[in-house]
Amino acid sequence: MLNLGRLLQWCAFFLCACLAVQAASAQSSSGSPVTNTLLAVDASTPVDLPTPANSFLSDPLLPRRWRSPVNISTDLIRTQWRHSNSPTTAFELSGLEPIRAPADGVLLYRGMLGPWESGFVIDHGHGLYSLLSSVMNWNLRTSPEPGSKIEKGQFLSSAVSTVGPSVLTWDVFYSAQPIDSKEGVDLARQLRSQKAINTRFLANIGLVTFKVEGSRDEFSIAVDQRELPRQISFPALFLFEVGLGLVSLEVTTGTFFKTVNKDLIDLSAKGVVTQVIGKKANRGYGALRSSFVAADLSSTDEVMAILSGSATPAIASADSPLSATSTPPVSASPSAPPETMAAASIPTPTPTPTPSPAATTVLSAPVVVNLEAQRLQALADQRAQELTQLRQQLAQAETQRLQDAQRLAEISVAEQKRQADLLQQQTLAQQRSQELQRPQRIEPAPPTGKRKALVIGNDLYRHVTRLDNARADARAMSQSLQTLGFNVTLALDQTERGLKETLRNFKSSVEGGDEVVVFYAGHGVQIGTTNYLLPVDIAGQNEEQVRDEAIQMQRILDDMQERRTGFLLMIVDACRDNPFKVAGRTLGGRGLAPTTAATGQMVIFSAGTGQQALDKLGADDKEPNGLFTRLFLREMEKPGVSVDRVLRTVRTEVARLARSVGHEQTPALYDQSLGDFFFKP
Repeated sequence: MLNLGRLLQWCAFFLCACLAVQAASAQSSSGSPVTNTLLAVDASTPVDLPTPANSFLSDPLLPRRWRSPVNISTDLIRTQWRHSNSPTTAFELSGLEPIRAPADGVLLYRGMLGPWESGFVIDHGHGLYSLLSSVMNWNLRTSPEPGSKIEKGQFLSSAVSTVGPSVLTWDVFYSAQPIDSKEGVDLARQLRSQKAINTRFLANIGLVTFKVEGSRDEFSIAVDQRELPRQISFPALFLFEVGLGLVSLEVTTGTFFKTVNKDLIDLSAKGVVTQVIGKKANRGYGALRSSFVAADLSSTDEVMAILSGSATPAIASADSPLSATSTPPVSASPSAPPETMAAASIPTPTPTPTPSPAATTVLSAPVVVNLEAQRLQALADQRAQELTQLRQQLAQAETQRLQDAQRLAEISVAEQKRQADLLQQQTLAQQRSQELQRPQRIEPAPPTGKRKALVIGNDLYRHVTRLDNARADARAMSQSLQTLGFNVTLALDQTERGLKETLRNFKSSVEGGDEVVVFYAGHGVQIGTTNYLLPVDIAGQNEEQVRDEAIQMQRILDDMQERRTGFLLMIVDACRDNPFKVAGRTLGGRGLAPTTAATGQMVIFSAGTGQQALDKLGADDKEPNGLFTRLFLREMEKPGVSVDRVLRTVRTEVARLARSVGHEQTPALYDQSLGDFFFKP
């Protein structure tokens, strides 16, 4: 059993030796050192291979171990120009955003760091320290206590800003000696004297700069459907999460008539992306060109080399593992004899040479291969080529779209011209047809008497429902009749006594042969077969009271016949809902009853029997006059149109407009006139 165990040990030892010889042979045949792309250091330097138990010890600066202290995955956060070329990352916060631990560690300090700034210091081990500071106050009620162990992403606090945005700065420093002080000012001073590490590299953060060429018109920018603040000055600098790849860039110009230009922007690598915005061919703003500069990771590479064991934290000396004068380790080749391999495996003491001043200067900077920057630059070049190809495809698609739009516009113009010619031909044909059908105009005979008019408008009823348009209708009718040469008597809100007196005075002023117009707007009611016009003080307790206090419309017609008028037109806009149909009593019927006109008289009601006259066509109707009156006023002022044609046109238009809102209203006309009467000869 013991011999079997020794045999297994010798087999394992022999296998490891064969693998070492093969690796050394591959290195010597290639002629270039093998490099560690994660740490960007020379593989010929002795490096302890990590194990799962101490992986953070060997790779403490891997980006997957870090995160941004502020969430930048949902919005582009603005930063400051003075930190764009430094390892510091600055976040402009609106206030109350949560601040979280960038990596695992121990909270070393919280509180004041200077006369105006305060914040946190986190010890991440291995000589790495995070410094989070702001000139604004901190909400420390829910913050961990100093000395507490914290994990990546754990909530620390929130920066409270009272006026304007607050700025949070994040620095990571490396110190070969432990930093420990209970005074915040001294702690910050010690840290800022140490070597700084690029925090944007650690947290996978990139920078994008927006610049504007030409005049600054009103436009907005949206990146990956996330709109940038409108009230910003250009050039403007924002932070973004590296790895988004090619995302959409939309620039919208204008407030009411908007022009949108769409493009792509590459947010895939660590560094500074510069995007220039300017005028496009379509007069809107859009993306013109972009450029990329990889991040400067020299200081970060130095610290990574130190932590990996390939460089010393102090100035390199002649016996440094990365010394330019140090002899590379002897590597065995497959053709070397066993004696040579045995000799190479035996360490021999090497005398320490005395370095010259020039050599000391060279050795003061660690020899580090910045593979990360080279990889980022190569990736940026590849993305730039892809972006150029995509832009060419977009330009071709846009050109095709413009050509199609131009063809459609030409077709549309041709169709519009054809429609216009067809409409013109139809119009000419209708005009010729109307000229052929139009009867010869009969010149009106000169009037033999005077023109007189009585206009009554009652709104302010005291015991029944008040009206809204009657007085406005009466004033408009009075003004139009005066313009047409009538001597007008205007009476508004007439009581029983006043209305009867007004009718008596007007009757006495009418002489034989006069052309008379009587206009009434207000409440009216039919009782039996008789129509009554209601004064504003009528109570209407019963039908007998209405008969005594109201005015019979037939009385007005009889009075004018008695005065032997040459022509009488009575216009009654009183066909509203029954005013007495309230409080459980109903007197009379809805609307007005049919009437009879004497010879030489013409009567028109605003609505037919049992119908209700409309004041408005709906809630959006802003006309001050009722439907019937507004149309009558328009038609009566047309020259050379006889009154019978005016009334029939008004009747047709009222019925059409009322039907458009689901209402039935057809004015009733009773005509016993002789000859032609013209409002405006």
